[in-house]
Amino acid sequence: MDDVFHLVLLPEETKSVLDAYDGPAMAFHYLQYEQFFYPVADPRVGQYSRALGGAEMAALGNAANNYLFFGNPEFIHDVVHDFYANHNGRGMLVQSVHSPDRWLARLAFARYMVYPTEPYDGSKWEEAVAERYGSKAVAKPLVELMKTSSLAMPVQMKLTHSQSDHFCPQGGMMLVQFLEMPTLSSYIFENAQRVNAEGYLAENLGLCWPNPNWGERVLELGQWVRSRIPDPARREEALKAWIALRRENGFNPQPVKSDETTPPDVVSALVQVRDQSRAALDAVKCEIETVTRRRSELDEIMGLIGVNIAFADYYMQKDRAAIAFESYRVLRDPVYAEEAIAALEKSLESWKVYADTADRHFNRANLHFWQSQISASPPFSQNDLWNSYVHAKTHLGALTPLWERELALVKQRIPVPGGQDPASVEAPLMDELHAPAEAKRIVARVDFEQPLPKWLNLSDDAGIVRVTEDTECVIEGKRSLFADTRASDQEWILVFDADSSKLPLEGNADYQLRVRYRVIDEGEHSMPFALFLRTEKGGILSDVGDSRTWGRRAGTISERIIRAKTLNFDDYRLVFSIHGKAAIVLDELAIEEL
Repeated sequence: MDDVFHLVLLPEETKSVLDAYDGPAMAFHYLQYEQFFYPVADPRVGQYSRALGGAEMAALGNAANNYLFFGNPEFIHDVVHDFYANHNGRGMLVQSVHSPDRWLARLAFARYMVYPTEPYDGSKWEEAVAERYGSKAVAKPLVELMKTSSLAMPVQMKLTHSQSDHFCPQGGMMLVQFLEMPTLSSYIFENAQRVNAEGYLAENLGLCWPNPNWGERVLELGQWVRSRIPDPARREEALKAWIALRRENGFNPQPVKSDETTPPDVVSALVQVRDQSRAALDAVKCEIETVTRRRSELDEIMGLIGVNIAFADYYMQKDRAAIAFESYRVLRDPVYAEEAIAALEKSLESWKVYADTADRHFNRANLHFWQSQISASPPFSQNDLWNSYVHAKTHLGALTPLWERELALVKQRIPVPGGQDPASVEAPLMDELHAPAEAKRIVARVDFEQPLPKWLNLSDDAGIVRVTEDTECVIEGKRSLFADTRASDQEWILVFDADSSKLPLEGNADYQLRVRYRVIDEGEHSMPFALFLRTEKGGILSDVGDSRTWGRRAGTISERIIRAKTLNFDDYRLVFSIHGKAAIVLDELAIEEL
């Protein structure tokens, strides 16, 4: 069955199969795994059906808001009704609605798949709630609470949008992501950046077409801020350049009109979600003692809904911080600098409440999610965003130091009036937010002051790598390692690696790679530098190193910290390579076992 689910066919290929089959058949299509971010079915389902001449469609979807509550029967009604009424839908498979806290979602999907043309009637769900918990008094406010709190994720995903299981805003987002993420409207596809002459995604990676029109135009933050530039000529020039750059990097913004949803609109909607949910929560608490059945289940749901409310408050605040930060950079008004810092401070406090609420609800369990650790200077491409995600397993409170560090760096970078050009102020990247983990032992360390260790093999290509004493390049002490691939025509150039027989690394071990660096030439690719551990026995798919590639603007001096958990191979070795033409200085290279 999995092979069927993952078979990707263009419409003309599917049509040839259906035409050759004389029995009853229907085509299968994704609703997309994060379908339930908008109350209509994925329009590409109907598009695919029409390309097949009106074939009936089955679809796969997912509630996909792990660690948040989801149970909005009206939202579910609208998606399912649209799927059947407008996209030739005949069957739907929905994941992640099987847990007890989503019982209402499960019932809603079941009912509306059987009765897809039935109008929405909220009283039916109030009756279901009253029956389940043995209380008519709690039914109406509880259904309202379930509906409104379920909207926290869908509202935020209008502004910072990605149809991928790798996008997990439940784990928080860096400020730079708010500035660079596409919206519901400008998204194309996670790791495809072009559309071919036939209108298909290139390469075809699960869906044939790019992001469709969902029925609501949502402006990206950068576009909205530039649309507020007072001078008409400068505004037109800035918007034209911004749209061209975004399209070059794989997004699809459209010219500004008058009826779009703006970033402040999203903030206002999150305020409404938070406030209405809090009011409904208070109303439920007033009637909670009337509950006579399944009280422990209801308490669990109430706790999870508290996480939703805190989630909405956190994103409301950080959206405001991002709006003010970008307004300062583009509009150059110091008042926005003050607003950015104030909003970022509030977002940090909101994060602490959110993290504490979630950690208490989950008993500080390690939560699994994907975290963006992007460490390349913007602008980002779709692939930059996709490649930045690293699997994380932690409780949310452990991430608080990241956002404390982010706030401190933003305060440092926003200058006093009359100082640095606001446009040059950059939001911090993840390699600036991460602190190194405490090491169990130092496996190897090289400062390049002494003769190179015998285990370190530099490239044999002339001019690629050398130890330098140039004071304009050296980072620490008198010597650093200089790597320069600007004279090479290779796509990937090996700068150095380690001899695994002289520096053995264990399988199934947890290592930390550290290196200080100074970018001399940022090169032609957004993330040209790569540091990781490689095994010949396991092949290239067994390379390890979280967020192993990075890139920064020329002149940047920073430290790169990479976690690398080896697999069951005993020949791992350290590798540093460069993609294309670039130049970098390295120092204080270390391998540490955690």
